[in-house]
Amino acid sequence: MTLLLPQFHTSPLSEDFTSAGPKLRKVFEAVWKDPQTGKFMKLDEWQAWLIDRILETYPPGHRFAGELRYRQVVLCIPRQQGKSLIAACLSFYFLFMHVPQANVIGTAGRNENQAKIVYKRFRDAILASTLLRKEFGRTPGMGMMTTKSGSAYRIYPSNSDALQGEPITGGICDELHLMKQDVWDAVVYGQRAQNKSMLIGLSTAGDDKSELLENLITQGKALTEEHDPESRFGFFMWQAPEDLRWDSPEAVLSCNPAVACGRVPVERILEDLKTTMPEDYRRYTLNWTAKSRSGWMDMSRWRLAKRKWPELPVSPTVAVAEFTPGNTYATIVLAGHDTNNMIHTYTLRIILEPTNAEVAEDLAMLRSFYPDIVIGLDSIDGRDVTERLKNVGIETRQISLGTYANAAVWLLNAVDKGKATHDGNGQLQLQVSKAVMKVLPRGGYRLATAKNGHVDMVKATVEAAYIANMVKDEQKVEIPLYFSSPWGGY
Repeated sequence: MTLLLPQFHTSPLSEDFTSAGPKLRKVFEAVWKDPQTGKFMKLDEWQAWLIDRILETYPPGHRFAGELRYRQVVLCIPRQQGKSLIAACLSFYFLFMHVPQANVIGTAGRNENQAKIVYKRFRDAILASTLLRKEFGRTPGMGMMTTKSGSAYRIYPSNSDALQGEPITGGICDELHLMKQDVWDAVVYGQRAQNKSMLIGLSTAGDDKSELLENLITQGKALTEEHDPESRFGFFMWQAPEDLRWDSPEAVLSCNPAVACGRVPVERILEDLKTTMPEDYRRYTLNWTAKSRSGWMDMSRWRLAKRKWPELPVSPTVAVAEFTPGNTYATIVLAGHDTNNMIHTYTLRIILEPTNAEVAEDLAMLRSFYPDIVIGLDSIDGRDVTERLKNVGIETRQISLGTYANAAVWLLNAVDKGKATHDGNGQLQLQVSKAVMKVLPRGGYRLATAKNGHVDMVKATVEAAYIANMVKDEQKVEIPLYFSSPWGGY
């Protein structure tokens, strides 16, 4: 077990600094129970270190002796390390131990939902403790709680107008990477009239559109390079060094304190590499800033995955049809697997200005040639074709946005590991070269095009390959058989 300190953190006023943290931790661990297990919580060593540092106080003899040193603190850390427990612990301090008749607020990112996660965890722990329940005249609500002594904790929308002028003694701002600058500013303005007030901002790394977070990180890193004892801004950031190989255990261990302390196995984190986009892995596991759009496929890898002959070297097990917006084009892609579990894809048809009836007829013809073939269609854009096939007794596999995102990740990794081939279709290659992974505001991603164009062929290819991999254990593979197109190729 190792205490992993953040790569960037503001220095204490002295090595033997004073702090409100030890008293908070003692009380917190004595009364705080995990609502799921019913056991008292025990903070990790790194969490205890962080709480003591965040709640550093001015030493005896200072003009602000005994007061919290920081008025604003930013914590930036990879996901699934225990950030919510830190927020809950600090919420406990703000509500019960900081100032009389405290006014604590919680807000997050673009809406209230993330703030309610921390609030709910706090509320559930209160309801699970007989001692803590006695502090409230009535059961804490889902968005507001008030103690008998007059302290309150409220959830606010991520809206500067709603927060404007609110006198804040303690604030928890989650998802800084999604928060607008004016929301943060409104909370800071609400602190000004309060001599004893602290605002905590928490986040994982953002992307190149996360203006607020990037501004705060720049400010924080500057203070870590040049100590300023007069500054009341605290900064703590766990981030993997850029010179480490991104997919190595060393990179994980360099910035994930819950892994370093032994609570989370490193193998569990590395397992995510199989199902996560590299850009997401770097962002959420290594805490590296992402690009809002990043290239999907390494074209050198894609070219290496091209088969010597374009024909499908096995009987197809999957057929997927995808449309461009407005049905300008439709693409039908086949996929199958050989006895070595290698996945092969083949662009069967590119149809100009297709009708739904025409695509349905083509897929029905494929089913007549290959009775066991799985037909995949987009759950939204392919609804009409799905109904037409259903009317003639042909069931289809519906492809959701989530399946599509997983398929893009799977094929990316399969190509990288030499476990998938394609036919080298020129139009497909052009689409692949322009395809980017667009990071969605609340996490996740979708394939889009960096320039004017379409990604229907890419979508059909990744979906066909992904489903072929899923069904390969369901269907018996015969001796590899070269596929012969009833249309004579694309």
